[in-house]
Amino acid sequence: MVDLSVILVNKNREAALTKSIEAIIKQLQPDDEFIVIDDHSDDGSLELIKRYKDGITHIVTYNSYGNRGKCRNYAASYSSKKVLVYIDADVIIGPENLKHVRKLHEEEDVVGTIGNVFSYEHDHKQFEFMTGQKLEEFIDSVEKNFRILAKYDSFFDASYFDPSLAENEMANWQLYFTYFASARKDIFDKIGGFDENFDKWGGEDMEFAYRLNKEGRIVVSDKIISFHRPHARNVFYNEQSNVNNVYYILKKHVNFEFELLGGWRHIPSQKIISWIRQVFSDIAKNKTTEKRIILKDREIALYFTDRDHTDGYVEYCISGRQSSYELFGFAIPFANKTFDKLYISEYYSYLPESILSLVFQEALRLANVVLVPKQRVKASKIPVEVMPKLNMLLVCFNALAIRCSLFEINDYNEEYYQIQWKDKAQVNLTKTVTIE
Repeated sequence: MVDLSVILVNKNREAALTKSIEAIIKQLQPDDEFIVIDDHSDDGSLELIKRYKDGITHIVTYNSYGNRGKCRNYAASYSSKKVLVYIDADVIIGPENLKHVRKLHEEEDVVGTIGNVFSYEHDHKQFEFMTGQKLEEFIDSVEKNFRILAKYDSFFDASYFDPSLAENEMANWQLYFTYFASARKDIFDKIGGFDENFDKWGGEDMEFAYRLNKEGRIVVSDKIISFHRPHARNVFYNEQSNVNNVYYILKKHVNFEFELLGGWRHIPSQKIISWIRQVFSDIAKNKTTEKRIILKDREIALYFTDRDHTDGYVEYCISGRQSSYELFGFAIPFANKTFDKLYISEYYSYLPESILSLVFQEALRLANVVLVPKQRVKASKIPVEVMPKLNMLLVCFNALAIRCSLFEINDYNEEYYQIQWKDKAQVNLTKTVTIE
């Protein structure tokens, strides 16, 4: 059996603690640890926690000054078990959550697990208005049958995952919220835990999960289900700090994959995808077939679109064998520096700079030499109605402004320019799966 270190993180959640602690204690096994860390509460939380001292392995007090990463890392230092399970103090976990976590972590390539957390985005009054019930009465009914939560469409908020999003396990980091989430302790230590540079709310759990997912599989399970107790929040403050944190994340992880899936936190990724696909579709309507490049061994060519490929594609040559691979957004599943040379289509000038900068950084990850043709085609006639959507890509978190100083373009030969990182650019390259 997989032993767990369950870590409950509390900051002034006295009203929620009783239900949260009791739900955890019911599921603990004899060899588990239960660590409760109180982050300098001043509402009577600590006194309530001490009432359950017989069921708690460690009661830890700590003042993180709002740094959630520091708080979680400090709690983890008390752990001696294989798997860490983080739970927020205002969350009531489902009756079999820990059982499912144990089962999933029996597989050695599983480095983390997550599930559904309902009602994160509601405050107390809004919740009671929407359900027509008093909160405590509703919680009593939930504890009797957690599955009733799935009947409330209005609870399918940012912490309820769309099963289709979980199809690509290498992107499950974007669904990782620490209301209830697990991580293997040895991997947690290996990657350095949570980044303590996040001193305000927002993004530190997803950034941690991005690094965690590079070490193995994060499994999303709809059998893991929890209820977040609604409470008042300063939404304006949270959004402001989250934007600042997203800027920090984008600078730390300079790659297209993170920017597309993780950088647009306030806009569903499907919207971003549909906007970019619209750009590609308009390009296809306004151009002829792209000039094909004859590839040598360990070379790759990136094409944007034609009548048969509406989401972009690559052709590549490895060990004398030429193959193609369709893709969306140019996040290409090859290991770093797989190729000696990468050619970018002559139609690169069709792309808005916000997207083109992402193409460049992905290309520089894949190959030692990245080339674009000197004879560029004329810019496409993208319909006017598409431009506001493109502008939104820039406005969201101004990705281009972050990257505009990263690239330089130099002469390579008579036909091509070479794209390179500027000397001072700090680049953290991604690692992806190599195609067999």
